[in-house]
Amino acid sequence: MTTTREAELIESWKELRSRPTISMNELDDLMYQVEKVLQNIRSAEESRDKWRAKFENLKKEIKDGS
Repeated sequence: MTTTREAELIESWKELRSRPTISMNELDDLMYQVEKVLQNIRSAEESRDKWRAKFENLKKEIKDGS
């Protein structure tokens, strides 16, 4: 499953890959898209880690309360 940002990055890459030359502006746009995808991944990982920690704490509280 890909996100919208990932799909846009893939499409941009496919388009630029077929050209013999790429302008600096196009390269900057591509790098911006890469950075946004990486930010989304980092954000998702942080969110996952926070939920995992909450889950583990809840399991511990339930175990200690029993």
